[in-house]
Amino acid sequence: MKAWRVRDTWLPQEQDREQIRVICKPCGGKGAIKNECRCRGRGEVLDKEKTDLQGVPVYSQCKRCAGRGYPRLKEAEIYAALGIPKSTWSRTYKLFFDRLVEHCHMEESSAERSLCKVTH
Repeated sequence: MKAWRVRDTWLPQEQDREQIRVICKPCGGKGAIKNECRCRGRGEVLDKEKTDLQGVPVYSQCKRCAGRGYPRLKEAEIYAALGIPKSTWSRTYKLFFDRLVEHCHMEESSAERSLCKVTH
């Protein structure tokens, strides 16, 4: 007969463990974690402490995305989603991905400059 150890005591395998339902802290029981910030893409969040002190809304830079409006994906998440090993990611795809992100930032700033010219 097999046995397992539970908190410094040995229980035979036939005995059932007590099952406790616990809500996951990161997702709050929803089953998925969102990749969005509190800023919802704006890059700024309402600073509640400073707002309460001054009496007027005070906005500060979002700490999660550093004001970009979206959080950067971690390398581990990227190569896991692609289903490739870390070594293949770093040798083959990382440089391409970084340059693609850099190009997107340049195009975004170009579009923002064009919008400012039109609106101002």
